[in-house]
Amino acid sequence: MHATYNIKPTEINDSLLKTIKDLFKNEEQLTITVTSEKKPKPTENHQDETEKAYFSSFGSWEDEVNTEYLIKKIYSARKSRPRDID
Repeated sequence: MHATYNIKPTEINDSLLKTIKDLFKNEEQLTITVTSEKKPKPTENHQDETEKAYFSSFGSWEDEVNTEYLIKKIYSARKSRPRDID
């Protein structure tokens, strides 16, 4: 059995707990999950860290391959041929 209650914290009382006990009295074990719809507001420090991480991902590519060699290889791999257009 599954039951969901959407209530305010101020509405939690002994009556609610008794109802839950009665609903699940034949169960050997009961799991109660409490969630909140309110999301924590990110702090400015957290936003600064996120922004720093974002901008630190920008930059030039660094590699051990010789740039001149790579450029020559790209140009030599290009094939130019006339197209047959009807």
